[in-house]
Amino acid sequence: MIGQTISHYRVLEKLGEGGMGVVYKAEDTKLKRTVALKFLPPELTRDAEAKERFVREARAASALDHPNVCTVYEIDEAGGHTFISMACIEGQDLRDKIQSGPLELADALDIAFQVALGLQAAHEKGVFHRDLKSGNVRITPKGQAKIMDFGLAKSQSGTTITKSGTTMGTPAYMSPEQARGEPVDHRADIWSLGVVLYEMITGELPFKGEHEQAVIYSILNREPTPVTSLRKEIPGSLNKTITKSLSKDPAQRYQSMDEMLIDLLEAKKDLTVDRGSTPEMKRTRRKRRTVVASALVVVALMVVALLLDQNKSRVPTAIPKVPIGVMFFSNQTGDDKYDYLRKVLAELLITDLGQSKFLQVMTFPRMYELLRSQAYEDVEVIDAALGFELCKSAGVRVMVLGSLLKSGGTFAMNAQLLDVDTKEQVAAYRVTGKGEDSILGHLVDDLTDEIKEGLEVSAIENQQEQKNITELATTSLEAYRHYSAGREAAFRMYTKEAIENLEKAIAFDSSFIEAYRALAREYYTLGDKVRALEIIEKAKSVPARMGEEKLTRLLASEALLTEDWDAAIEHLDRLININPENIGA
Repeated sequence: MIGQTISHYRVLEKLGEGGMGVVYKAEDTKLKRTVALKFLPPELTRDAEAKERFVREARAASALDHPNVCTVYEIDEAGGHTFISMACIEGQDLRDKIQSGPLELADALDIAFQVALGLQAAHEKGVFHRDLKSGNVRITPKGQAKIMDFGLAKSQSGTTITKSGTTMGTPAYMSPEQARGEPVDHRADIWSLGVVLYEMITGELPFKGEHEQAVIYSILNREPTPVTSLRKEIPGSLNKTITKSLSKDPAQRYQSMDEMLIDLLEAKKDLTVDRGSTPEMKRTRRKRRTVVASALVVVALMVVALLLDQNKSRVPTAIPKVPIGVMFFSNQTGDDKYDYLRKVLAELLITDLGQSKFLQVMTFPRMYELLRSQAYEDVEVIDAALGFELCKSAGVRVMVLGSLLKSGGTFAMNAQLLDVDTKEQVAAYRVTGKGEDSILGHLVDDLTDEIKEGLEVSAIENQQEQKNITELATTSLEAYRHYSAGREAAFRMYTKEAIENLEKAIAFDSSFIEAYRALAREYYTLGDKVRALEIIEKAKSVPARMGEEKLTRLLASEALLTEDWDAAIEHLDRLININPENIGA
């Protein structure tokens, strides 16, 4: 087959083969890109069931658009061949990587994180892998994990192709229910990821045997050797995560990939208690500072400019900024009451990142302006697909996708940094906190710090000039929920509804300055200037979180309400000096 042209693909070389397909490297002669073609083996072309399963693989995988899942381009038939065209991923199979010995703990956790994120995206679409193993995870030269081969993928809405009484998958990675031939759900993937994590950190599989039936017997009847017995430096939290993921009863396992992600992060935090104190963690910190190629170019230009200007004995007059866009967060808590935070968290992150001298953050007004110019109307959620379009239109090269997770009383915020051109993940960050108040109390700040450190920004900023997001907002979720609803109602000119929500926001947090300002504007809209000024006076008496910028905002609002234009101009000019990115001022 090498050298032949199948459809519009010229076959270059054979990459490998397995029970469900032979894979070749090929050139897409139309789009001039290198791809991987997976062909159904000739001996199975007459097997209708195998062919149907092969087609199902493509359909399931093509529904997934995620940086940690191998991209499927198309499924086609030509010259008697049925094949899938997918991204050709350079790098090394995780299985081969493990053969040289157990991985560094930080590296193993980083890979597990990425695989979990890919599976999380699949599960959200109702797709289960059912054959996750180290041989189906590929590690790129940049350290990005890609889940390959959804060959046994099953959609919740589809029918199972497995014959009665047979098991599908690779024995050593099968969950007990899968080994018994019972119906499986997303928790089977959680089990398999637990096996892969065990394998990465110990260099061996948790369930072994001389033949397939012996392996299955071990899965069904034996407990694996604790990882702490095989590797002493493993923290207890990581041992707990592996143990829970390998619970033989699915009901005792993690019930969602979200839960497992949070515990993986806790294990990672246990590894980094003394950050940078070991060679292993220094390597981790270096990896976290990987940036998009465009950002690297900007940083390089900055350095060149600085060197040239040093030779001229003067300070540069301008420093180019890294362009970055933040899309709506996804609510993965399982509770609709947090839906309003999808936009709120993105706005707060935009505000916080916008304080940096070295980041140029695309604002929501700019996004909506672009949407209107492209004839989009009534867009409620700016998701990944739309985000890529907007970023390209605005010349933004780095996109942030965030999500909010919940496990018990613990909340986690996740952010992925994606290269807009390639759609590949270049970094991922996750922060956790206890209780709802932590979401606005410190998680946005923590996530901002992680992103800026990853972009190598924080090291060259004057930390004293950075503003904490809590100076601009509130730590009360209920207060911010009503504030957000009030702003939305005000935007739609539902003044009465806006006033009701803003008054509730102040009731939940009497020191929420921005809510006072918004409420004063609404009363002014109604023509009640006296009430508006009373609210401003009350806000000025609030001692908590009254920074210079916030006080100046209040004074500017007061001057505008009283039509003292000279004072208004003075305060607005001062606001611009405090924060040049304040477009409103």
